[in-house]
Order: sequence, then structure tokens, then C-alpha cells
Amino acid sequence: MSPIVRDTVAPLPVFFRVVDDKPTTADEALTDKEKEERRLRRKVVLHKAVDILSRREHSYVELEQKLRSRDYEACFIDDVLAQLIDQGYLSDRRFAELYIRQRSQKGYGRRDIESWLIARGVDRSLIQSAMRIEAPDWVEIATATLRKKCGLGRPETVQVSRQANTTVPDSSIPNTSSLQGSADASSRQSEQHVSDGSEPDRATRREEQRRQFEHQQKRRASLTRYLASRGFEPNQIRAAFKAVDVSVDQRPDDRPDDRPDDGPDDR
Repeated sequence: MSPIVRDTVAPLPVFFRVVDDKPTTADEALTDKEKEERRLRRKVVLHKAVDILSRREHSYVELEQKLRSRDYEACFIDDVLAQLIDQGYLSDRRFAELYIRQRSQKGYGRRDIESWLIARGVDRSLIQSAMRIEAPDWVEIATATLRKKCGLGRPETVQVSRQANTTVPDSSIPNTSSLQGSADASSRQSEQHVSDGSEPDRATRREEQRRQFEHQQKRRASLTRYLASRGFEPNQIRAAFKAVDVSVDQRPDDRPDDRPDDGPDDR
């Protein structure tokens, strides 16, 4: 069952100040020596949880799995997690908001982000709430990602969130279609042949145009698959293609956009 997360959670501080001697109901029937031993075992679990959280934000399920993998007693794990939630140090809501912000800035779409958060045990309602708070502009993110993939560079300002006051300059977005770019390339090539005195006949020109058109369609299909693999929806991909000129004479930047990233780093 998903943990209950408070609507208002304090930001994670640099230094933790958690109470490590919280008594449990199981301590009542124990001797003083046994109580001390339980308190020390619980303290080990608490300090390990704090150490994990000090590296980065975790979801409830992530932290629970990491603690259970170390074979701590289940009763102490549940008690420590409840304490961290109560004190605001563990929050699925804050975790989702942070991940949405970071992942969208790296050029990933809604579907990719949602599936990753669900896999980490974050409740769908919390994800939807975090999406509304962060309010990423998915079309602008898809457009910027497509520009980068095509080697066109990024505009000076790209709006990745409606909360930001940045906009994309109109002058930075070409309005020509990809097929027009292909035709222009063919025209320039034909003019070059004319200047050299070796103009191809009509059949040759038609064949060249057909090959260029097929290449352009394959290029567009490849870019469409790329954007879809990063979690963008079809309507967002279509809007990105309307804003970016993907012509055949442009050389795509096939270098990796960033290192493989399955999520926040533990370090």
C-alpha cells in the first residue's frame, strides 16, 4: 500500500535532525537490557536510511527495498520509514516533482517520466499532481530535443516549464517544411550540373528526386522513433516537426545526447 504523504512537506535539509531513540510498543514487555539492544538495532536502520537519503531523494518503495536488501528487521524498517515520512524527510510528492523537473530538462517526455515513477512505486495520483505543479511544456521540450538531434543546436532560451518566464524566439524556429528543403537541395544540385555543362536528363533528375524523397522519409521516420522512445506523444512529435526544418542536406548530430541515465544518481 502506498504511503500517506502530507500535502505540505518541508524541503530536505542539508543536515538531518531525526530522533533516533523513539520507543515502540514492543519495548514495553522487555527488560532494560533488551530495550537497549532493540534501540541500538533500530538506530542502525535509521542511520542507514538517513545516509541513503543524504545522497539524493528516494521514493518510499525505493528506500524500503534498499533497507530490506540489507536484511534489517522488518519492524524497524517500517517504523523508521513512518518516522521519516512524519518528519518530512521522505516524500513521494517531492521525489516526483524533482524527477519531473530534472528529466524534462534532459529532453524526455511525459510517458517516459510517468513509467519511471510508477516503476519506483509512486502513486499515479501523486504523479498527476506533480505534473500539474511542474507544468512542463512538452511541445517546446520535444522541439528542443529534435533540434539537438538534428545538429541545429538549442535556441538561446527554451521554455521547458510554464512556470518559467522564458520563451522561444520566433527567429530561432525555421518555418520551411522538410520536403521543401529536399526540393531545394535537388535544385541546387541540378544548377551545379548546369554550370559544369553536364545537366542530367529528366529521367535522371526524377530518379534523384525520388531517392532524396525516400531518404527524407526514412530520416523523418527515424527521428519520429527517437522522439517516441524518449516518451513524447504523437501530437507533440508532429508539432515539433512543424517547428523544425529537417531537410536532407542537413547533417544530423548522431552523438549521444547524454550518458545513459535510468534516474537520479545515488552518489
